[in-house]
Amino acid sequence: TGTAATWLQTRQANVNNRLVNWAHADGDNAAAIALTFKRPFTDRFRTSGRIAMWQQELDNHKQQPGETVDQYVSKMQTLMKKIDPDNAASEYTKVSTFMRGLDS
Repeated sequence: TGTAATWLQTRQANVNNRLVNWAHADGDNAAAIALTFKRPFTDRFRTSGRIAMWQQELDNHKQQPGETVDQYVSKMQTLMKKIDPDNAASEYTKVSTFMRGLDS
């Protein structure tokens, strides 16, 4: 019960938006999931305020003492995907962001 649950119930009530089979094997209906759930969900809940918050978190993120490079990379990728879900950022931008926070 909450905002996301209400959003889903409303979408599921509309037969044009309903996704009957949520599970997929080897991406059989991945396109349908993206069209009927993933993209609309992202569009609804990925607000400019949240993007700004994630961008600030990414800009301030530094590799912490004891944090492995793999852990640092995982956090960076998570934040970058939230900010840029279509992976439109240039490789230069990604590498620069990564290097800026890497412990030297």
